[in-house]
Amino acid sequence: MTRAIASAKKRAPGLPNSGVKFAPGLPAVLCDTQRSVQAIANVLLFAHEGTDAAEVNIEVKLGSTERGGAVFVDITVGHHPASPEDLARARSGFFRIPGHHGLGLGLPLAAAVLEQQGGALDIEALADGMVFSIEVPAALRRPSRAKQAWMERRRKASA
Repeated sequence: MTRAIASAKKRAPGLPNSGVKFAPGLPAVLCDTQRSVQAIANVLLFAHEGTDAAEVNIEVKLGSTERGGAVFVDITVGHHPASPEDLARARSGFFRIPGHHGLGLGLPLAAAVLEQQGGALDIEALADGMVFSIEVPAALRRPSRAKQAWMERRRKASA
C-alpha cells in the first residue's frame, strides 16, 4: 500500500497525504506486486482528480468472498471525482472525464489487473463522496490433506 501511495505521489507531486489504517493480522496476498502497485496508484490518482486537497481515507482489512479469503482496500474520498454516467464510460476505457488528466485508461487497467489476479475493483457513490473498493485474494494457509481428511471424518461423526 505504501508503495502504491509513493508511486501515485511520484506521478502527481501535489497529491495530499492519505491516512492509511491497517487491520491487525493481515495475511499476505496473492498478486503480481508491480502490477498491483500500479493498479492501486491508478485508483488513488483517479480518486484525487478534480480537487486540490480532498481528504482520502484508506482502510485495509481482511474479508471473504464466495471465492475465499481476500484483503480489501477501501479508498474513501469526500467528493465525487466523476458523475455516475462519466464513471461508467471511464471504466470502459479511452474516455477522459473533463478536468481529468491522462488517456482515460487508469481505471480500466486497474480493474483488468485486479480481475486477472482473482480480485476486483468496485466503485460506490455515496451522498458525500465515493468509495473505491479493491479486492485482492489472500494467501491463507490451507490445511494439509491429512488434516482435511481428519476434519471431514470428525464432521461426519458429529452429524
